[in-house]
Amino acid sequence: MAFISIEEALIHTILVGASLAVLLVSVRAFMARGGGRYFALMVAFVFMTLSQVVDFVESYYSTGFIIFPVLDVHLSHLLDLVMILSFGAALLIRQERNPVAG
Repeated sequence: MAFISIEEALIHTILVGASLAVLLVSVRAFMARGGGRYFALMVAFVFMTLSQVVDFVESYYSTGFIIFPVLDVHLSHLLDLVMILSFGAALLIRQERNPVAG
């Protein structure tokens, strides 16, 4: 177990909790409304949560970065890349407009 300060442990714990909270909100939004934009946002929040969990594990139980062996890249960086691409997709996906009943 690596030594980390109480403050750093608290921050990592809050980050994991906050990312889980926004993930749950995004899952509920996707289930309620559906659509490509909400799906892309949900996927982005999944990868954000995974990235925070990896950072948490690296801080507590590892002496270095967890490496994704196929690409020889830090796992958290790969998760961050997929997260950013998913947020970008959510921005670019065109939302279908529902006609207003009048």
